[in-house]
Amino acid sequence: MMKNISKLLITSLLLVFFAANSFAQFTVKVELRPRFEMDNGYKFLPDKEQTASYFITQRSRMNFGFTSEKVKIGITLQDVRAWGDENLFTKSGIWGKTASIDLFEAWAELLFNKNASLKIGRQVFAYDDQRILCGRNWNQYGMTYDAVLFKYKKDGFRFDLGVSMNRKMPDYSTLATKPPYYSNDYWADGSRRMKTANFLYISKKMDKLNISLLNFLSGYQELLVEGSTDEAEDGIGTYFMNTVGPTLVYKSKNIFGQLQGFYQMGTNFDGKEVSAFMFAAEVAYKTPKFYLGVGYEYYSGQEAGNTDGIVHTFDLVNGARYKFLGNLNDFTLIDKHTKNGGLTDIFGKFKFIPSKKTTLGLTAHLFALANDVYKTGSTTEFYEKGLGTEIDLFVKHKIYKGVVVKAGYAIMLPSETLEVFKKKPVGETGLANWFSLMLIIKPTLFDSSK
Repeated sequence: MMKNISKLLITSLLLVFFAANSFAQFTVKVELRPRFEMDNGYKFLPDKEQTASYFITQRSRMNFGFTSEKVKIGITLQDVRAWGDENLFTKSGIWGKTASIDLFEAWAELLFNKNASLKIGRQVFAYDDQRILCGRNWNQYGMTYDAVLFKYKKDGFRFDLGVSMNRKMPDYSTLATKPPYYSNDYWADGSRRMKTANFLYISKKMDKLNISLLNFLSGYQELLVEGSTDEAEDGIGTYFMNTVGPTLVYKSKNIFGQLQGFYQMGTNFDGKEVSAFMFAAEVAYKTPKFYLGVGYEYYSGQEAGNTDGIVHTFDLVNGARYKFLGNLNDFTLIDKHTKNGGLTDIFGKFKFIPSKKTTLGLTAHLFALANDVYKTGSTTEFYEKGLGTEIDLFVKHKIYKGVVVKAGYAIMLPSETLEVFKKKPVGETGLANWFSLMLIIKPTLFDSSK
């Protein structure tokens, strides 16, 4: 590990030298993000007598950036850990962790002209409000893709095309008995990770209105029957699911409005036919000091008694959860967390900005099932559709340049239906709440342009 880091540092020094003797620009930036959390209800409902857990996680990143007339390069090292979780230690202190530093980003962008470029390597995909393609920045690990991205932008028009292909390293030692794809292309650990993530994004900005269309094609490896030899002849297939839809955003001095919808078709992770949809709307009045908005979201589900064999529950695929469906993340998997009933969310948002350095915010959610769901063991009685009310609070304060502190608190008031879905005795649930305090330090250590 140290050998690899040394090579990277030497390469970085060479880039600094090159940047200092040309018209290129070289930057080195750092992000340190320790976060304290009190957890007594994040993704679950606690018992009345249950005590909260307390822990600190930290994300540490170092970003090396290089820009010239024809090429851009970005490399980001990342280390994510919980304080005290290292597996190399003594009774008097911590040495480190065997699996720690990772490569978050590593990409090169070829600049064809001022409008078009090609970005190759490990990179972040984040589009519009990140409903379908998200960088998941709240997660300490984040999310990146090994992909090729073509970008074109001119006069308010944008066209992005991303393509990826994922598999295990071929094992040619098995050639005597079976092709390398048979033994290695299949993730034998059962994880069945995404094999391909491809998308087309088109947008047009027109004064106060922005219109975009996203078409996201995700692919998962087909299920294999243990002992089968058919796949060895034809290769292992892929289940493809397509998620497509528009987003309209209106912004004026005092009005914000957004309307979006997505339809899913194809074959899901388990090889079942899909026909599902979602739509969301939000409108707000805003000034430099405050933001007051209301909205509604609908995610389709299975109607009770439906026997057509088609999956109608919308899949959030690679989109944001924490941002839209409550900070307690009770509905990260709509199918499992609503018994395939789908989900609706009526919400209100309020932000107050008393100074240039401080922002206060509150979001209230009213969650409910989108479809009727039979009670367990019954084909005539349904669960009540109401799932609960969640209230999320946050405060963000800029201490000084490059240093921000952010605190958040969330509580869930569950319905009896949610208690049953979370496998808790009705009426025996304690207060589901969660608190976080995060310090974000992001200085620029070196910038050759300054």
